[in-house]
Amino acid sequence: MGIFKRKRNKKNKLRGHRTHGVGNTKNRRGSGCQGGVGRAGSSKHKKMPLAYDFGKHGFVRKNTAQYIRIDLNALNKMALQGKTNFDFDNKTKILGDGVIEVAVTIKNAKATEKAKQKIIQAGGQIE
Repeated sequence: MGIFKRKRNKKNKLRGHRTHGVGNTKNRRGSGCQGGVGRAGSSKHKKMPLAYDFGKHGFVRKNTAQYIRIDLNALNKMALQGKTNFDFDNKTKILGDGVIEVAVTIKNAKATEKAKQKIIQAGGQIE
């Protein structure tokens, strides 16, 4: 039977070495290198990376944000319930998607060509 040398564990092997094989002394601390966990330091030393999270972002397309859009299916539902005269504000646009079965009168609204044709075919009018 030979004599086996017991392997030293890493902790004992690195006694006398200041950093124990992990580089800088900060590297053993809990989140010491990155300046904290999460939003820690967002008002002090981490201002730039987290500054974008606050406030408004993106843009709004002007052509879709100008009008409140209503399709013909929605108008048809209201017309079937008995309301046939619609007086909208100037920020409403009627789209030609859907079918209208009742003659309706529409005032103060913009409409697409397809919507105008369908409304007139149903016996309605746009003023």
